[in-house]
Amino acid sequence: MLVDGLGRAADPAARQEFARTLLDGGRQAFTLGEHRGAIELLREYVRLEPRDVTAYLELGKAYWNSGERGDALGAFQRVLELAPQNEEARRFLLGR
Repeated sequence: MLVDGLGRAADPAARQEFARTLLDGGRQAFTLGEHRGAIELLREYVRLEPRDVTAYLELGKAYWNSGERGDALGAFQRVLELAPQNEEARRFLLGR
């Protein structure tokens, strides 16, 4: 439903609000242990905001906690591409 709303929002402010809702929903799902839901929302968010380091880090953690290690490592690698000094992503890539 949120993704559909993004497609229909012509106004940049409305698109920004929809994107923020995706991010907030992903974070909330992760906090509740709903990693699959978090992945879906965060993956859509980073598609819209491909330079958001924090969102990629959270996406990586959601993948990690759901057992999708390959996708998690890809997300952590993207974090380091955007922010080479990010120690948390580096720890995941080095085996925690």
